[in-house]
Amino acid sequence: MAAGTITITKTPKDLAPGYNPMIYVANTTTAVGTKTNFSFVVDVYLSGSGTKAFRYLQPPDPVTNECIIDIHRVIEKYLTSDIYDTTNTAGSVICSNSLIDYVVEFGEAFDDPTYTIYDGLTVDSSRDAINASLTKQNYLDWDFDDYKTNGLTKKFLTNSTSTLYTSINDYGALYFYKFATLAGYATEYKTYDSAGALIGTYQAAVSNSEDIKYTPANPASINLVTLSSGVQPVIDTNVATYTVQIIQTGTGFDRSEIKTFVIREKCGYDVYSMAFLNALGGFDKFNFYKRSDVTKKIERRTMKTVDFSADGAGGVSESMANFQNKTFYSKTSEEVKVFSDWLTEDQVVWLEELVTSTEVYLQNGAELIAVGSIGNTSYEIKKKINEKLFLLELTFTKSNDNYRQRW
Repeated sequence: MAAGTITITKTPKDLAPGYNPMIYVANTTTAVGTKTNFSFVVDVYLSGSGTKAFRYLQPPDPVTNECIIDIHRVIEKYLTSDIYDTTNTAGSVICSNSLIDYVVEFGEAFDDPTYTIYDGLTVDSSRDAINASLTKQNYLDWDFDDYKTNGLTKKFLTNSTSTLYTSINDYGALYFYKFATLAGYATEYKTYDSAGALIGTYQAAVSNSEDIKYTPANPASINLVTLSSGVQPVIDTNVATYTVQIIQTGTGFDRSEIKTFVIREKCGYDVYSMAFLNALGGFDKFNFYKRSDVTKKIERRTMKTVDFSADGAGGVSESMANFQNKTFYSKTSEEVKVFSDWLTEDQVVWLEELVTSTEVYLQNGAELIAVGSIGNTSYEIKKKINEKLFLLELTFTKSNDNYRQRW
């Protein structure tokens, strides 16, 4: 007895957030209720390599007899992250860990009269998933067209504000989805002095491939880039602000939104520059310019010891230098409390992604230092109608512990 014809009626978006539901719905012309041990066979392939990532044997929905399945738990296993390289000199870098393309095939299985699998009856088109994890509302409103770099309204992969603050020695990047394989894309930097007058325009070439990329966006990273137009350094002490945008050279087309960066240096306090994995899979930067407190947290383990020994002459040796309670294990970790400058409402909303991020780094020059955990257990979305001024107090622990000699 032959298998039926399977029709796919619902698919994930062509570019889907991989940490949110990725739901397929399919039906079959097979009389499901008349088949013993019937199930849909759903195979998830990683496109290009032909690697089968997983096979589901999915029971039909008890009411509609459809196949209703969410594949995101399989897909998310193959998505990680791509922190920017502080030594990079290219205008763009492909984020190979942040996007995966996949293909889903549907079949069915039932007793015929012995148990038989009919796989690959219907094959969906190739689709992409990115390392994004959205809130329920943002997931429901998700439109990947908003992130295609093909117009002035197209967004970088960040929910940051349109104006950002940076120091001249900061490293960092903006992440984006390069749409289609159109040639001539470039990152354009425009620099301005304190009076708002244009100092210079510079460009760095962006590779043609269609994928997730990052482009240098903070001063120290920009000043390493090999330029296709203009001469380094792009950012010097005359620059007060600058803009970053993706364009298509030779056409005059704007291919992304414009991000404005204001250069601000420390004023007495140590600056804590933090990079964090944002909800869209890129890494954002934020600087804490105000007060900071560093605490060394100490964990000790002790044991009771005998504080005397035979002296070899029929007696014992006793001394105040002998240990009666001995510390045999000592571990220290560094906890840091930092304070931001005054924040806008939009910054408060954006910085929730820092507090809830699963991957955070502290930047020390060109070195990235892993942050083990963020200590904040709650986050209040503040509004000016309630409070005129507000800032962010953040507590974090560095990932690397320090140990003393063990006894």
